[in-house]
Amino acid sequence: MKYSWPGNVRELENTVERAVVLLMGEYVSERELPPAVLESGDSDYPRRPDFSAMTLEEIERVIVAEVVENVGGNKSEAARRLGITRKTLVAKMQGADAFLSSAKKR
Repeated sequence: MKYSWPGNVRELENTVERAVVLLMGEYVSERELPPAVLESGDSDYPRRPDFSAMTLEEIERVIVAEVVENVGGNKSEAARRLGITRKTLVAKMQGADAFLSSAKKR
């Protein structure tokens, strides 16, 4: 990944702080970096959808699915990382499955 850091050290500091806040795993990865940094070079990670064009419910579905995938389907660990109970996670996943099924039919 190549990025010129036009804002210099201040921009780098802000980017690192943002990445830590958005952290989805144990380590900061390209997933937590802002679009400007990602668009500046090649990335091995898939890009997140444009959240600004999505409802909060749709964003939640994306995040829940991503966390579950990142922990290899371990629902207890995914729930822990999301700060919710396993029961709540299962309910959210069922809602996401229903949403995805109806979206495929469109």
